Amino acid sequence: MTEGGVEREITVTIVDSGRVIPHVKGETLLETLLFEDEDIVADCGGASICGTCSVHVVSAPPPAEESDHELLGSQRVAEGWRLACRCYPTEDLLIEIDRSVGIHAMRIETSGLSHVEPQVGAIQQSYGLAIDLGTTTIVCYLVDLSGETGDLVVAFPNPQRLAGADVVSRIAYAHEDKKNLEKLCKLVANQINRRLIYLFEQEGVSGSEITRIIMVGNMTMTHLFQGMDPWALGIAPYQPEQRVWDSQPAAMLFLPLFGTTPIHSFPGIAGHLGGDTVAGLMALNLRESKKTSLFLDLGTNGEIVVVHQGKAHGCTCAAGPAFEGVRISCGIPAVPGAINEVVISGGDIQTTTIEGAPPVGLCGSGLADAIVALLAAGLVDPSGRITPPEQLGEDVSADLRARVLTSGRGRKIALGKGVGHHAVEITQLDIREVQLAKGAFRTGIDILCRRVGVEQHCIDQVYIAGGFGNALKPSTLIALGVLPPELQDRIIPAGNVAGVGARAALFSDAADADALDIANWVEHLPLESAPDFSAAFTANLTFPKQ
Repeated sequence: MTEGGVEREITVTIVDSGRVIPHVKGETLLETLLFEDEDIVADCGGASICGTCSVHVVSAPPPAEESDHELLGSQRVAEGWRLACRCYPTEDLLIEIDRSVGIHAMRIETSGLSHVEPQVGAIQQSYGLAIDLGTTTIVCYLVDLSGETGDLVVAFPNPQRLAGADVVSRIAYAHEDKKNLEKLCKLVANQINRRLIYLFEQEGVSGSEITRIIMVGNMTMTHLFQGMDPWALGIAPYQPEQRVWDSQPAAMLFLPLFGTTPIHSFPGIAGHLGGDTVAGLMALNLRESKKTSLFLDLGTNGEIVVVHQGKAHGCTCAAGPAFEGVRISCGIPAVPGAINEVVISGGDIQTTTIEGAPPVGLCGSGLADAIVALLAAGLVDPSGRITPPEQLGEDVSADLRARVLTSGRGRKIALGKGVGHHAVEITQLDIREVQLAKGAFRTGIDILCRRVGVEQHCIDQVYIAGGFGNALKPSTLIALGVLPPELQDRIIPAGNVAGVGARAALFSDAADADALDIANWVEHLPLESAPDFSAAFTANLTFPKQ
């Protein structure tokens, strides 16, 4: 924008807060809002397929695009609503953000199993900080190392979602330009700084009191945190540029709040198996276990480890974010109003939402539940196809038949009326996304067990890590075909074991050495190089017969 022939800064003013933020010309409004730590949801990472980043442009709305009309509806577009991911401001804007799905309300798993006893009080420093840097969420644990007070935990979505919901998208974005790499690094650092500054103010803690910091994350997240281009992870043979990192002063990693306090990043194993897996194995003490164990992290970057006869073998699978509600037509994070449970009873569909709020969409557990219920009712067949109404069995009620609809994009099933003008629906493409995710996990498990020489029915315990795993019923995992039926009674929800492992490591002077020992202990299997991968993956796309 020019004024008196001089180019001046474009600004964006947020109506409800009165906050005025600068905007860089050529960037999207979504990038600006996320970089400036505004509470805006963008589940698809700016791919213009979810519609969650809608904003009301009060002053001179820019011309609407096709995606605006398709995802927001003509009435809202006429009222000035636009997708922030498709809005490129060229003049000052006055906006209102759609906060009906607030990111601060998102349910994030912060607790988890631990089979190790931290040596509380053995270290005399006052506070430690453990950071679990996930692809989707970030959890920070402020820990009193003297053991006199309890932990303080702050959890929030990973703002790097502006570059995509999965690690592949972020790898490409970071490699495209050095400025992009620095932006992704600073996005995380800025969020951690801001969230902890607020926490410290509330609790009367100073950043200078933090004398031990441990960070865990998958390989891509750790590379980005360290400001290192992760491109090597995106091309064959998919090996990291680096898997072990020296400690770095916090200020060097854009965390001036902690000054020169060193940050210890857990080492990775190989491929995409990172420090979060190391921390999880540490928390569960699986290296000392005599049992045959399966460790499964059902996150965007799927991580699988089999421990058998004192040895560990691991792999990763590109499952994608479907289980976290991303790339799903009505998918949302685990926020109030997210449908998290679906049953078919009395010939019709019944749903439950988080906190009993009016439904606004489907989170991962609700999506999985819904597909299992629809499979059992015959509305979806084992191939994943939505059954046309005229082909449904005579035992299917009229209410259920009426829920099968056809649109320009194919068949879909209406689960119920959502908030506003949107209905909560599952489309054929949504089901395919779940099939790809569950097929990837099951293929990884199958191939890994074959290579180790373990019959799956001989597995003694299955640890399901991550928030999605904690929210899922074991029967749902079996019905989807992620795990074989004989393992149902051996499934143990483990929660956020990555964060718990990082927290426990704060109490040990030997944490770095222990983490490296575990990273070296696990033998990595590159799944994509397995000769039976393609055939196994194709076979695992179908759902089990209900």
